[in-house]
Amino acid sequence: MCDYCLQVGERCAEMGLFEAARMLFSSISKHDKLASCLVRLEKYADAVEAARKANFTRTWKEVLVACVAHEEFRLAQICGLNLMIIPDEIEELMRVYERRGFFEQLISMMESGLGSDMGGNASGIYPPPHMACMYPPPHMTAWLTWAATPQA
Repeated sequence: MCDYCLQVGERCAEMGLFEAARMLFSSISKHDKLASCLVRLEKYADAVEAARKANFTRTWKEVLVACVAHEEFRLAQICGLNLMIIPDEIEELMRVYERRGFFEQLISMMESGLGSDMGGNASGIYPPPHMACMYPPPHMTAWLTWAATPQA
């Protein structure tokens, strides 16, 4: 039964029937696919919740990109904080914001990451050395000050 619901849900999503796919994926707790449908239905808060339940890097990225594109920065920050704990994802995470010129929102998210537990892995959030050159001058001083501050 579940395999059939999954196949039908995937086919519905391929055909653009996202509401039908949402119902099917929800009924079988396929949270990663549910998050994708919710993004397409522009239900970003629900998509973040589904991404939390799925907890896959790919799902967090997809929801993050959609939230940033639609300027849902509070929701994007939740996604970003979940990606920040993975050191290999940080540069791509930053590019999502940078491509759209949302430097202040990126800095705010990064600062929020400093204040959170990060699951015991705060090592991933130290800025790469080239970061100072990537931000407009008003932010450069703040970024350099933040980068030079000894991290606990």
